[in-house]
Amino acid sequence: TIARGSLAQFCIKTLLDTALIVPSSRVAKVSQTLGYHRIIVASAADDNSMLAALHSVKSLEADNEEKK
Repeated sequence: TIARGSLAQFCIKTLLDTALIVPSSRVAKVSQTLGYHRIIVASAADDNSMLAALHSVKSLEADNEEKK
């Protein structure tokens, strides 16, 4: 049905608008070709670097919410 197709489109758009943390610029390029818009490249692929990138995203989102 049309409604089901619209829901699928909404879900895909929502997913592609979600911040995506990746371990390298190579993976970032692939992510971009897949349609992701908010790509954050971590400084390395280790756990601490990925967590640091996640914390930076959360901090930016919190700052943006405060400005509203």
